[in-house]
Amino acid sequence: MFLLSKWCPSKEFEFPNDPKDKRNLRFQVQWLEQYSWLTYSVQENGALCTYCILFLHNQVGHSKLSTRGKKDYGKINTTMEDKSEGKFRALLKFRANSGDEILKDHLETGAANAQYTSAKTQNKLIEICGQVITEQIVNKINRASFFSVMADETTDIGKLEQMSLCVRYIDPDNEVPTIREDFLNFVVVSDLSGSGLASVILENLKNHGINLEKMVGQGYDGAAAMSGHLNGVQAIVRRTFPRALYVHCSAHSLNLAISDACKISAIRNCVGSVSSVCNFFRGSAQRTAVLKKCIQAQTTLSTNIKMTLVTMCETRWVLRHDCIKRFKEMFIPIVNALEHLEKSVNKETSTTAHQLLRVILNENVIDVLNKMRSNSDDEFNIIFEESHTTLDELGCDVSIPRCIKKQNNRNNVPSTSPQEYYKRSVFIPFLDHMTTHLSERFLNHKEVISSLETLLPNHISNTSKGPSGECLDLYSSVLPDSGALKEEFLLWKTK
Repeated sequence: MFLLSKWCPSKEFEFPNDPKDKRNLRFQVQWLEQYSWLTYSVQENGALCTYCILFLHNQVGHSKLSTRGKKDYGKINTTMEDKSEGKFRALLKFRANSGDEILKDHLETGAANAQYTSAKTQNKLIEICGQVITEQIVNKINRASFFSVMADETTDIGKLEQMSLCVRYIDPDNEVPTIREDFLNFVVVSDLSGSGLASVILENLKNHGINLEKMVGQGYDGAAAMSGHLNGVQAIVRRTFPRALYVHCSAHSLNLAISDACKISAIRNCVGSVSSVCNFFRGSAQRTAVLKKCIQAQTTLSTNIKMTLVTMCETRWVLRHDCIKRFKEMFIPIVNALEHLEKSVNKETSTTAHQLLRVILNENVIDVLNKMRSNSDDEFNIIFEESHTTLDELGCDVSIPRCIKKQNNRNNVPSTSPQEYYKRSVFIPFLDHMTTHLSERFLNHKEVISSLETLLPNHISNTSKGPSGECLDLYSSVLPDSGALKEEFLLWKTK
């Protein structure tokens, strides 16, 4: 009832301010409309969470209290409110006062040394819950036909190297095939070599009681200790379980391939320039306001364009793409904003704006940005013309950097025009790097993965013949009748 009929002040209601606050700030009535969970208390002169109020008297809605609380010992008094108790004891009291007479009788009349509410007992209950959940997961894994193991390690705040162990399998309890990924446990590791990590993974799977003969896949990161084809974890595991095919995350592989390709000096410098410009504007509210005014003044931009730049992520290329795409869309307003900030009375702002403006205009950032997304010579010519048009609007020319006979930090490729120079020095090397790294990272198990994909309904066509070759040889020992696979596939294709 309270949720449906909360007190809401009128728009003329004058909210009092805090006399101790020199800023003279007040509560705003529109916040109640914006946040449905919010309510205002005249008595407390402040905003409160509606849901916390409902449970406040039962001590379930405590904030700023850990699970244990400050008083985590002794008998629980079901008739007295004690805000120093933790959430565990508050929940027991809440249940006892909500009709659980057996629990209430135990808390009120049970022996003081048999209450089972101490910190040790709470830890034991959590441990038992974890064991029960793990046993249920292991039971499902062993009833499934196959499973894959996934592992990753990181250093925690205590400077301990922790490995997380997860398992991916098809849930045997669902009529519709459903892929599950379940966490098993954390393991502290000291030996970070391929053999040491492989031993930890296999021993933990055995200790959980998992049938390792059903392991058909491995998923780790691309570190040498994990992915090495001679002494990496995946190679050591496959010596004992050859069907456990190692597949590096495709998104991660693509990220690494693009990152490696972007080590070309021109592209690396361009990305650094974009990052510096983004940080320059995001570091000041006044600079951001200038940029917004320049965006609004640029009538050629679409009405749904974003008004702020995105921070350049150092580790995720997908997020870098968002940053670069936004920068490209806002390039002309950025130039206009930097020209305005060049005249700022703030010496630091004007100096930095002048430097950044010279960098992005002289290094032809637009050219490099477009080349990073292109994949053919024809598209390069079109993009170059678009870049040329953009620079014309800014009163700039596309020029060839000064070339000398001995050049260490810049491509000295022969060319007769700016278009030919940037095509040879940026576009073609970038594609070469991309092709090389994508081939190395994605083609190791191309035949096996592609053959397995033919079993997926959205990949089946009239010409599909099903798994064959290396894939069939790899998994023939786990098939009931590998000779009947062709007929089974034809039957699956007709469904």
